[in-house]
Amino acid sequence: LDQLKEALQDEPQIGIVVIDTLGDFWPTKMSGDGNAYNKEQFVMGEIVKLIDQFNITLILVHHDNKAATKTTELMKRGGGTYAIVGKAQTVINVQRSQNDVMGIIETSGKNVPARKISAQFDKKNFRWGYIGEEE
Repeated sequence: LDQLKEALQDEPQIGIVVIDTLGDFWPTKMSGDGNAYNKEQFVMGEIVKLIDQFNITLILVHHDNKAATKTTELMKRGGGTYAIVGKAQTVINVQRSQNDVMGIIETSGKNVPARKISAQFDKKNFRWGYIGEEE
């Protein structure tokens, strides 16, 4: 987080940052007592402060909770506690089976409508294409 802050101070033209994946970015040692939720809440709060301070867009790639992938509730599928998805302005979940070109892109957030979009991955052009909206 300190290195990211330093980079943003040195390069004020940066408008978007992608962290892939949260697990690689997460502090490995956190001092103090507290449960996982409190620790995740603290780190996510620091990330949000950084976003606000430098007025950037941050895309944070995080993995699903593999045990909860069958749930229909998007916010319950994020790995870790609810602190991570709770601090996010928007959550986008891409679901597809390995090597499958068809998938579902699901969104939820503070200022975006909840949506489920059927999509197909175009391997030649390396992008997702809109198929339709699910009810």
